[in-house]
Amino acid sequence: MQRTIYDIDVDITNLNHAIKNHYEWSNRLLEISLFGGDFDRTLEGTHSHEHCDFGRWIDSVLIKCDCNENDLLRISDAHKKMHQSVRDIISSIKANTFTHPQLTEYFHKQKNFLDAVDSYKSCLLASRSAYDALTELPMRSKLNNDFPRLQARCVRSEKALYLIILDVDHFKTVNDEYGHNGGDAVLKGLANLLLQAMRSYEKCYRYGGEEFVILVEVQHLDDIKKIIERLMVKIRSETFFYEGRKIKITVTFGVAQAQEGCSLESIVELADKAMYHGKQNGRDVCMLNHNNEMGILYK
Repeated sequence: MQRTIYDIDVDITNLNHAIKNHYEWSNRLLEISLFGGDFDRTLEGTHSHEHCDFGRWIDSVLIKCDCNENDLLRISDAHKKMHQSVRDIISSIKANTFTHPQLTEYFHKQKNFLDAVDSYKSCLLASRSAYDALTELPMRSKLNNDFPRLQARCVRSEKALYLIILDVDHFKTVNDEYGHNGGDAVLKGLANLLLQAMRSYEKCYRYGGEEFVILVEVQHLDDIKKIIERLMVKIRSETFFYEGRKIKITVTFGVAQAQEGCSLESIVELADKAMYHGKQNGRDVCMLNHNNEMGILYK
């Protein structure tokens, strides 16, 4: 399912916990080095970097990661090199040949490791700011970043990229009747519905107000028709609730294909025209804008 602000918060929490575990590991290394004791497998041995708590965390994240992979690989590499430096120190301590340059080397490796961790955390915090707190969906800034990447990927894979814009019908009436908190409840509920309905090749964004944008990579226009039908059927059958009161809504869709080389602004304008054409012709419909010719895609 598409990542939300909640997923990023979980990533940040888990990272903070992993950092805490690293400092506890580092404290244990210092304590044993000064006062004696047994170096366990998290400190000593060829695969010590895989046995410590931080190592287990980074391995688990790399297995399932779908973003920030380069940052995570940099952390993993720096973490492994830092452990190698520790293993060298332990061997020297046992042989009574430990030197100050070895300690300096360890400090250098640990700094590289912590710098990589800080860089990754900064990326997480920056990406979090691109998400809407109410709906947990990414906002326009994320759409601006994602569009050229998806556009290029569709060219390589010989797929078509479509932009869908949807707007809640008579949303002002919802706000007037149920208050702005009621309107927020509808937007949050609609966002959750869209998130649950998203497939791996569909990305949903809050565009502003009661408008949402979906980017879809497909082979044929018929695939878009099926997606629109799936979403409209779900929305029409859904009942939203606010303070025990039932709220039913309809949504009008506009669709346009992103041609190779076109800008995000131009394709949004085409889809927006289609959506407003639908608003002017009864609402609760999906219109397709093909070269500024409007046609009903689903009703």
